[in-house]
Amino acid sequence: MADWKEVAVNGFRLRSPVDLREADAKGIDSNATALEGRNLSVVIDAGPFSDPLTSYGDRRGASASEETIGGRTARVVSFPLDDGSQFAAAHFELDGEARAGAPRKLTISVTGREDLGGEVPLKIVRSLEFL
Repeated sequence: MADWKEVAVNGFRLRSPVDLREADAKGIDSNATALEGRNLSVVIDAGPFSDPLTSYGDRRGASASEETIGGRTARVVSFPLDDGSQFAAAHFELDGEARAGAPRKLTISVTGREDLGGEVPLKIVRSLEFL
């Protein structure tokens, strides 16, 4: 990961093996930012309706855990998609640290096509830092 690129967007920083650029997609009910790069897409959804990642347990090959990412506790899920891509995501409940203008919930999700390697989306999720 030493040669990965750093990306800062909307109060967050993450690392990626490919260049990421902001996509045109926006969330309807919350503050969502979409980034895309070669064979990779990232969505950071900061708002009250961000996906809590509680409904993926029955997916084939799914793993779920609680981890500390960026100094905060997150629910983390990861699983292969039917097309060979890999999906990974982390959800943060930030209610205890709410401040004016800060999101109360946050979900970052990453989908990487199989040629990137199966662990890449999870590594990107785990690289998230709060600025």
